[in-house]
Amino acid sequence: MKLEPEVRKTIKLMLIGCAVCAVLVFAGFCIFDRFSLPTLFGTVVGYLLAVGNFYFMSVGMTIALDTGEELSAKKKLRVSYILRTVVILGVLAGAIVLSMKTGIINWIPVAAGVFYVRIVITAKSVIDYYKLKKNPEPIPDPSDIPEEDEEEEEEEDGFEKFVSHFARGPVPGADVKSDEKTEEKESNNK
Repeated sequence: MKLEPEVRKTIKLMLIGCAVCAVLVFAGFCIFDRFSLPTLFGTVVGYLLAVGNFYFMSVGMTIALDTGEELSAKKKLRVSYILRTVVILGVLAGAIVLSMKTGIINWIPVAAGVFYVRIVITAKSVIDYYKLKKNPEPIPDPSDIPEEDEEEEEEEDGFEKFVSHFARGPVPGADVKSDEKTEEKESNNK
């Protein structure tokens, strides 16, 4: 399975963005004088959790789209989502247990890693919005757009075939009504 260039580009963006988030979380611990080896270990695990989650989501999406069938793709995406969620919850639970039992890891940076991808996506959206606002895309000139042939006949679809007999000939009952109106007018004139 080969990832599309756009997917690889987005994964690289997540690698960098999540690294920035992890460094900021670790710097926050250092600023508040909470630096320790378990905090560093928790930061690394949180970073790997965030990047791994996004990577496997991308792979799952690519595999699902390669199936070509909507129902099969939905099933694969659902399984991917459930597996990734179970892994995230398992890593968080393991970090909390290890934090309480042995103190080898700080669970807070691990939990923060769950939010890194959302933070990076939001930041990218805001940056793209302001880039587009600063340099809007040019509006195409209407003279550049080729005109369509308006005289092309449309194919008759099933509905038109079904209702076409209503348009042929006189409307049933229309003759009777017009005759009645004519008779009423003549009787009123007399």
